[in-house]
Amino acid sequence: RTLTPAGHVAENNHIWNYSRINKTYVTALALHGVGLRASHNRIHGGPHMAIGFSGNDNVIELNEIYDVCRDSSDVGAIYTGRNWSMRGNVLRYNFLHDITGLGDGGAQGIYLDDCFSSAEMIGNVFYRMNGLCFQIGGGRDNVVENNVAIHSGPISLDDRGLGWAKASTAPNGDMAATLKQMPY
Repeated sequence: RTLTPAGHVAENNHIWNYSRINKTYVTALALHGVGLRASHNRIHGGPHMAIGFSGNDNVIELNEIYDVCRDSSDVGAIYTGRNWSMRGNVLRYNFLHDITGLGDGGAQGIYLDDCFSSAEMIGNVFYRMNGLCFQIGGGRDNVVENNVAIHSGPISLDDRGLGWAKASTAPNGDMAATLKQMPY
């Protein structure tokens, strides 16, 4: 609530074959807070997300992520969503490659779900992905700059907060209620 940075760092780790019992929403790294950093990590061999994050002013940089999301769909190797109070996050210079999800939803590289806002995604490299490099599901103030995609899907942007998710983003919806809990 005060935006006081924790300063925690996960750096130079090799994490693999994680989430063997619970196949979804058990990440290799979970950043939930303010002022956290995940840097120079190698993550692979997971059925769902590699990095999940929430909060403000977090940095996810210089990580290599591959062979994740292999047993799931409508998922991102790096994933967050559904809270307007989380801002100022930076995802830069990550290398995501050889990622294949299941079914039509597939696996996205970076997935900002359900109106997540104010993320900077700079200089990431995507290679051999069957899904999208970026899935940005609504939101505002997101920056996608100087990323490279090779043998990978494109970027997808939508306005779900004005369309099918409009009830959630209405003044009396759950997104507004979550925002009102914070002293913004």
